[in-house]
Amino acid sequence: AQKKDAKDAIDAEVAKVQGEIDADKTLDDATKAKQKQDAANAGAAAKTNIDNAADAQGVKDALGKGIKAVDDTHVTGALLDTQKQDAKDAIDAEVAKIQGEIDADKTLDAATKSKQKQDAADAGAVAKTNIDDATDAQGVKDALGKGIKAVDDTHVSASLDAQKKDAKDAIDAEVAKVQGEI
Repeated sequence: AQKKDAKDAIDAEVAKVQGEIDADKTLDDATKAKQKQDAANAGAAAKTNIDNAADAQGVKDALGKGIKAVDDTHVTGALLDTQKQDAKDAIDAEVAKIQGEIDADKTLDAATKSKQKQDAADAGAVAKTNIDDATDAQGVKDALGKGIKAVDDTHVSASLDAQKKDAKDAIDAEVAKVQGEI
Protein backbone atom coordinates (compact mmCIF):
# COMPACT_ATOMS: atom_id res chain seq x y z
CA ALA A 1 0.00 0.00 0.00
CA GLN A 2 2.85 2.38 0.81
CA LYS A 3 4.50 1.60 -2.50
CA LYS A 4 1.24 2.17 -4.41
CA ASP A 5 0.62 5.49 -2.65
CA ALA A 6 4.21 6.58 -3.35
CA LYS A 7 3.92 5.64 -7.03
CA ASP A 8 0.59 7.51 -7.27
CA ALA A 9 2.32 10.55 -5.77
CA ILE A 10 5.06 10.29 -8.41
CA ASP A 11 2.44 10.07 -11.19
CA ALA A 12 0.69 13.14 -9.80
CA GLU A 13 3.99 15.03 -9.65
CA VAL A 14 4.84 14.09 -13.25
CA ALA A 15 1.41 15.34 -14.39
CA LYS A 16 1.82 18.57 -12.40
CA VAL A 17 5.33 19.28 -13.74
CA GLN A 18 4.33 18.45 -17.32
CA GLY A 19 1.47 20.94 -16.96
CA GLU A 20 3.90 23.59 -15.72
CA ILE A 21 6.22 22.86 -18.66
CA ASP A 22 3.31 23.22 -21.12
CA ALA A 23 2.34 26.56 -19.58
CA ASP A 24 5.92 27.94 -19.61
CA LYS A 25 5.99 30.77 -22.17
CA THR A 26 9.81 30.88 -22.12
CA LEU A 27 10.12 27.43 -23.79
CA ASP A 28 9.66 26.60 -27.46
CA ASP A 29 7.72 23.50 -28.53
CA ALA A 30 10.77 21.25 -28.99
CA THR A 31 12.13 22.14 -25.54
CA LYS A 32 8.72 21.54 -23.96
CA ALA A 33 8.51 18.10 -25.57
CA LYS A 34 12.01 17.16 -24.34
CA GLN A 35 11.39 18.37 -20.79
CA LYS A 36 8.02 16.57 -20.60
CA GLN A 37 9.73 13.34 -21.74
CA ASP A 38 12.47 13.92 -19.14
CA ALA A 39 9.76 14.30 -16.47
CA ALA A 40 8.12 11.03 -17.56
CA ASN A 41 11.51 9.27 -17.55
CA ALA A 42 12.32 10.61 -14.07
CA GLY A 43 8.91 9.43 -12.88
CA ALA A 44 9.44 5.94 -14.30
CA ALA A 45 12.88 5.71 -12.67
CA ALA A 46 11.42 6.87 -9.33
CA LYS A 47 8.66 4.23 -9.49
CA THR A 48 11.24 1.52 -10.18
CA ASN A 49 13.22 2.70 -7.13
CA ILE A 50 10.04 2.63 -5.03
CA ASP A 51 9.29 -0.94 -6.19
CA ASN A 52 12.85 -1.96 -5.31
CA ALA A 53 12.73 -0.41 -1.82
CA ALA A 54 13.17 -2.98 0.95
CA ASP A 55 11.28 -1.14 3.70
CA ALA A 56 9.12 1.87 4.58
CA GLN A 57 12.13 4.17 4.92
CA GLY A 58 13.38 3.05 1.50
CA VAL A 59 9.99 3.86 -0.02
CA LYS A 60 10.00 7.28 1.67
CA ASP A 61 13.56 8.03 0.46
CA ALA A 62 12.79 6.90 -3.10
CA LEU A 63 9.65 9.04 -3.11
CA GLY A 64 11.52 12.15 -1.94
CA LYS A 65 14.33 11.67 -4.48
CA GLY A 66 11.79 10.90 -7.21
CA ILE A 67 9.75 14.06 -6.57
CA LYS A 68 12.95 16.14 -6.69
CA ALA A 69 14.14 14.43 -9.89
CA VAL A 70 10.78 15.06 -11.60
CA ASP A 71 10.73 18.71 -10.43
CA ASP A 72 14.28 19.25 -11.71
CA THR A 73 13.27 18.36 -15.29
CA HIS A 74 11.44 21.70 -15.68
CA VAL A 75 14.07 24.31 -16.54
CA THR A 76 12.68 27.72 -17.43
CA GLY A 77 14.09 29.30 -20.57
CA ALA A 78 15.61 32.75 -20.86
CA LEU A 79 13.25 35.58 -20.03
CA LEU A 80 10.89 36.23 -22.92
CA ASP A 81 12.12 39.84 -23.17
CA THR A 82 15.68 38.56 -23.53
CA GLN A 83 14.62 36.11 -26.24
CA LYS A 84 12.78 38.91 -28.07
CA GLN A 85 15.81 41.23 -27.92
CA ASP A 86 18.12 38.47 -29.18
CA ALA A 87 15.73 37.78 -32.06
CA LYS A 88 15.48 41.48 -32.95
CA ASP A 89 19.28 41.77 -32.88
CA ALA A 90 19.45 38.80 -35.27
CA ILE A 91 16.99 40.56 -37.61
CA ASP A 92 19.09 43.76 -37.52
CA ALA A 93 22.20 41.74 -38.35
CA GLU A 94 20.40 40.01 -41.23
CA VAL A 95 19.17 43.34 -42.64
CA ALA A 96 22.72 44.72 -42.51
CA LYS A 97 24.09 41.57 -44.18
CA ILE A 98 21.50 41.60 -46.98
CA GLN A 99 21.91 45.34 -47.57
CA GLY A 100 25.66 44.73 -47.91
CA GLU A 101 24.99 41.96 -50.45
CA ILE A 102 22.63 44.26 -52.36
CA ASP A 103 25.28 47.03 -52.43
CA ALA A 104 27.86 44.56 -53.75
CA ASP A 105 25.51 43.12 -56.42
CA LYS A 106 26.93 44.19 -59.80
CA THR A 107 23.73 43.15 -61.60
CA LEU A 108 21.69 45.93 -59.95
CA ASP A 109 21.57 49.60 -60.88
CA ALA A 110 21.59 52.32 -58.19
CA ALA A 111 17.80 52.80 -58.15
CA THR A 112 17.17 49.05 -57.82
CA LYS A 113 19.79 48.79 -55.06
CA SER A 114 18.15 51.65 -53.19
CA LYS A 115 14.69 50.08 -53.50
CA GLN A 116 15.85 46.61 -52.43
CA LYS A 117 17.77 48.02 -49.45
CA GLN A 118 14.61 49.86 -48.36
CA ASP A 119 12.59 46.66 -48.85
CA ALA A 120 15.08 44.83 -46.59
CA ALA A 121 14.76 47.52 -43.92
CA ASP A 122 10.95 47.39 -44.17
CA ALA A 123 10.93 43.58 -43.92
CA GLY A 124 13.18 43.87 -40.86
CA ALA A 125 10.84 46.38 -39.22
CA VAL A 126 7.82 44.11 -39.81
CA ALA A 127 9.73 41.13 -38.41
CA LYS A 128 10.71 43.05 -35.28
CA THR A 129 7.08 44.09 -34.72
CA ASN A 130 6.00 40.45 -35.06
CA ILE A 131 8.71 39.40 -32.59
CA ASP A 132 7.52 42.05 -30.11
CA ASP A 133 3.93 40.83 -30.54
CA ALA A 134 4.86 37.18 -29.82
CA THR A 135 3.41 35.87 -26.55
CA ASP A 136 5.75 32.92 -26.01
CA ALA A 137 9.12 31.46 -27.00
CA GLN A 138 7.69 29.49 -29.93
CA GLY A 139 6.08 32.66 -31.28
CA VAL A 140 9.42 34.49 -31.06
CA LYS A 141 11.17 31.59 -32.83
CA ASP A 142 8.52 31.47 -35.60
CA ALA A 143 8.58 35.27 -36.11
CA LEU A 144 12.39 35.21 -36.29
CA GLY A 145 12.41 32.45 -38.91
CA LYS A 146 9.78 34.17 -41.06
CA GLY A 147 11.53 37.52 -40.61
CA ILE A 148 14.94 36.21 -41.72
CA LYS A 149 13.33 34.68 -44.83
CA ALA A 150 11.42 37.90 -45.62
CA VAL A 151 14.60 39.98 -45.33
CA ASP A 152 16.57 37.48 -47.44
CA ASP A 153 13.87 37.51 -50.13
CA THR A 154 14.27 41.27 -50.69
CA HIS A 155 17.60 40.78 -52.52
CA VAL A 156 16.86 39.76 -56.08
CA SER A 157 19.79 39.78 -58.48
CA ALA A 158 19.10 40.81 -62.04
CA SER A 159 20.42 38.56 -64.75
CA LEU A 160 23.48 40.21 -66.29
CA ASP A 161 22.74 38.50 -69.62
CA ALA A 162 19.21 39.93 -69.61
CA GLN A 163 20.59 43.40 -68.88
CA LYS A 164 23.10 43.09 -71.74
CA LYS A 165 20.35 41.96 -74.11
CA ASP A 166 18.11 44.87 -73.02
CA ALA A 167 20.98 47.32 -73.57
CA LYS A 168 21.77 45.87 -77.01
CA ASP A 169 18.06 45.97 -77.94
CA ALA A 170 17.91 49.63 -76.91
CA ILE A 171 20.97 50.39 -79.05
CA ASP A 172 19.51 48.47 -82.00
CA ALA A 173 16.25 50.42 -81.63
CA GLU A 174 18.16 53.71 -81.49
CA VAL A 175 20.22 52.71 -84.57
CA ALA A 176 17.03 51.85 -86.47
CA LYS A 177 15.45 55.15 -85.41
CA VAL A 178 18.49 57.19 -86.49
CA GLN A 179 18.75 55.28 -89.77
CA GLY A 180 15.08 56.04 -90.39
CA GLU A 181 15.80 59.73 -89.88
CA ILE A 182 18.73 59.74 -92.34
